[in-house]
Amino acid sequence: MKYTFILYCLLFSSSLFAQPEPRREILINNGWSFLKNDSSAHSTNWEQVTIPHTWNIEDVMDDVPGYYRGVGVYKRQLQIDNTLNGKQLFLFFEGVNQVAEIFVNGKKAGNHVGGYAAFSVDITPFIKPGNGNEIIVKVDNRYNADIPPLSADFSFFGGIYRDVLLIAVETVHFSLNDFGSKGVFIITPSVTRSSASVVVKTTLTNKLHDKQKIKIVSSVTNKKGKKLALLSLFKQLNKELINLFLIQL
Repeated sequence: MKYTFILYCLLFSSSLFAQPEPRREILINNGWSFLKNDSSAHSTNWEQVTIPHTWNIEDVMDDVPGYYRGVGVYKRQLQIDNTLNGKQLFLFFEGVNQVAEIFVNGKKAGNHVGGYAAFSVDITPFIKPGNGNEIIVKVDNRYNADIPPLSADFSFFGGIYRDVLLIAVETVHFSLNDFGSKGVFIITPSVTRSSASVVVKTTLTNKLHDKQKIKIVSSVTNKKGKKLALLSLFKQLNKELINLFLIQL
């Protein structure tokens, strides 16, 4: 059996019914500058790089013993066009080794510890429309006894070594702050040839000041596109809602 699972959220009030736009994911791997130390941001030694990037790429090929484990700094200008006005904006990093600090327009927006897990940072409070948004990512791959793994049969290359995306969502959205996930978790605790059950856990976030009434619609289809199950739920959403429900097939 092959099933496709679809989950979406509709936001509405008593006088208006509206379906939010799908979330937008914009790849921003180009246009970065890199500085291989913690020097002043006014340094003239910036190197133009493209993500994915590591400052250790030549260390395994040269004749110099060891490799650099320290700080590297990335920066980029980010344009926010009119289509993103009013959206909640996140930077999503698929992998940064191994400690990252993110600054937007001179203010710290977030940090992450650990080199092998994706994470997102809410940059909405720090962004301004148009050009002139400066993103700085300070990365550190120095040995740290509190960050596993402590040893391995590979080098602990430093840098932003996987894709970076700008993600735009509505004010009511599936949470992006749940360990880099999309806020939707699906398990199938019971599957046989004749039946199956699907358990869905969702985490929703409301950035509006008022409580919102929402409708969550879940649909399961087979590989031919035939709808096998449909479940709709109405919920009151304050700031955050963790929702758990079961679909029987």
